[in-house]
Amino acid sequence: MREILAGIAAVAMSFASAQAQDQLENYAALPRIWDAELSPDGSMLATGCSPRGTREICLYDLEDGGALSAIPAPDGGRITGFYWVNDTYLIYTISAFREIMTMNGQLEITVARAASFNVRTRETVLLLDDMPGAFVPGQIVSALVDDDEHVALEAMSGRWSDRPNASRLGSDARYETTVFKVSLEDGNRDEQIFETGQNAFVVLDAHGVPVLEVRIEDETGEFGIYRVVDGASQRLYSEVFEAEYPQIPGFTDNGEAVALDIPGVGIRRLEIATGELSDYDLSGTGLSEASLMVDTVSREVIGYSSQGALPEQRFLRSDFTALREELSGILTEAVVELRSWNQAKTKFVVIGWDVGRPPNYYLLDLQTGGLGLLDTAYALPDGGAGVRERLTYANREGQEIEAWLTRPAGVEGPLPLILLPHGGPRARDSGVFDWQAAYFSSLGYAVLQPNYRGSTGQGEAFIAAGIGEFGTGMIADMIDGARHVSANGLADADYCAVGGSYGGYAALMLALEDPEHVRCAISFGGVTAPFAFIGTRDYSDTLVRYWERYIGSRFDDRAYRQAISPVDRAGEFSQPLLVMHGDEDTVVPPGQLRLLRRELDGRGDAEFIMLPGENHYLDTQTARTAFLRASRDFLAEHYPADR
Repeated sequence: MREILAGIAAVAMSFASAQAQDQLENYAALPRIWDAELSPDGSMLATGCSPRGTREICLYDLEDGGALSAIPAPDGGRITGFYWVNDTYLIYTISAFREIMTMNGQLEITVARAASFNVRTRETVLLLDDMPGAFVPGQIVSALVDDDEHVALEAMSGRWSDRPNASRLGSDARYETTVFKVSLEDGNRDEQIFETGQNAFVVLDAHGVPVLEVRIEDETGEFGIYRVVDGASQRLYSEVFEAEYPQIPGFTDNGEAVALDIPGVGIRRLEIATGELSDYDLSGTGLSEASLMVDTVSREVIGYSSQGALPEQRFLRSDFTALREELSGILTEAVVELRSWNQAKTKFVVIGWDVGRPPNYYLLDLQTGGLGLLDTAYALPDGGAGVRERLTYANREGQEIEAWLTRPAGVEGPLPLILLPHGGPRARDSGVFDWQAAYFSSLGYAVLQPNYRGSTGQGEAFIAAGIGEFGTGMIADMIDGARHVSANGLADADYCAVGGSYGGYAALMLALEDPEHVRCAISFGGVTAPFAFIGTRDYSDTLVRYWERYIGSRFDDRAYRQAISPVDRAGEFSQPLLVMHGDEDTVVPPGQLRLLRRELDGRGDAEFIMLPGENHYLDTQTARTAFLRASRDFLAEHYPADR
């Protein structure tokens, strides 16, 4: 065990020495470890690593010691996750940017695919790559536990030339899904398992047996679940949804039921034999905002996790609960998470979390009693993470708003303020380490991250409070947060607004709605023309309805549409602006940057940067470095921390 840990530490040290040359590079670096998975027999460990500035997978032999090999990101693709399907094959998922010519012009999409890596031959193959023209999601629908050489994978085919749509659920009434038995050795389809009708997909158990068929009528929003019995279908559940569809995370009760995550309701238990829908609680705690933890091979629910100040877990297994509690008394971190384990439950990957600190990954061997550090996610100078603390304030309507404030260690306020709203908007900030907040704090700023109305983590009613408040109430909540920290002597009254995605849109809107106090604004991948964002995308009907719930209708109230559009109000900007975008962003198209640039053409204090080959997520070291460097230089000119 010592040899293994030493080998892993040596690799990590070599990465750290290269990164330590420049402080900005420390924050811009991707995590040195971002996931870890034990093989079923416990002989091997796969870790997410980033030695070359993109996500890769590092493999270690826990029996013989040392590094085994590395799986780099493929050309033109990005690794997004991985797990062991058996002791020979590691499945990993990739995303890739693609341009497709259609009758309606060029379509830019991001596709997700699955690949298998044979640890014996060191060979990688792309799964189901022998179906040109089909859309192949990267999700394995069954591990086929009785067959070590195959998995079940679905492919969607349809009339791409009419109206392409890469949504697995919003199938636009033109798609059919076929599930194939796919060879892990060569990636090809060997046998057809199931074929659905239009707008449908199938749920298989771990053995590859079709259990449920899900049918979606995208135009009406009707969602139905049907039991598959001897090739026939029996309806179990049906309901019409306005903008989002339920999800089926996994099986429960030894396969007799599935967990059903219903929008606006939460997680419920659906009995397969009868269709009975019942509450699904663990340890007396409701699951309206929790995420179920599901075994990637068996698809069985093993517990749930939720995000409070730090990640929290509850397991169905009492021995896992006892182990986590015992580790909490041994490790120094505030929260201990069980991340992965072997089939025999003798080896575990454990993550230790502290507020505002990069997480630590450990390897535990119950047979030897060994517990050693695998790596820390980020290598930062002493005090480099700053001090992160939770606060609450009342917005102008009396609602309590949670926020997180990060400030330099050992420095008292008031400090120059950066308001850093999260994206989503259906997301949240928490106590976990945030590389952007930590970096701006290291420059001498206080960084405020409010969980404005519409954020997750405070119940379904709080999420619903964000509906229709895309450019109004949410923005007001952020302004109220800036007022709060200023009134309490934590930060200056003036601030710079910075954000990505919805947060980038919010940064621009803050400049428009609070011009007296906003000194500058920085937006990455932000929406600049909300109704053009809705109207020009080739969305399914459901996604159009989803965004219109948050933003508003494209066809009503022209004055309102203009009021929440930075492009329409471009002439009102009085502050310096820095607007950045990846040219391969398929979430918020780069045309959103171009629209604002056209309106502000000739403004010397408006800077626009398009990052070649980058997407929406700042998920390469190159993108992070460009973002932080441009932001640092912009702040130094327009809102310096040491003024």
